[in-house]
Amino acid sequence: MELRPPKKIIVRSSPGKGWGCFATEDIYEGEIIAECTVLTIPPESVAHDNNLFADYRFNYPSPGGEGAEQVIAFGVGSIFNHSDDHNAYWCDHPRYKAFQFIANRDIR
Repeated sequence: MELRPPKKIIVRSSPGKGWGCFATEDIYEGEIIAECTVLTIPPESVAHDNNLFADYRFNYPSPGGEGAEQVIAFGVGSIFNHSDDHNAYWCDHPRYKAFQFIANRDIR
């Protein structure tokens, strides 16, 4: 098994916003930015977490629905911003229980 580590981004502080991912070189539309493993959150923790992980958890498999698990993405997966004008999206990895984060437009 093998996942691609991010090669064109760094993580740094963004004043007033916490941590964020920033391009170190051009990333092109459709390019995989990162692949991240995921950890399943036990259902009883989701019910009692008081939204502690609300901004960081994902449905797996996407788009979720009945029987979907709540997961936390490792690596940079939970650091990508949550902008309404996002420049990347995530999808299930085609072979592993992991996510791929893909640029939905060119990122400079």
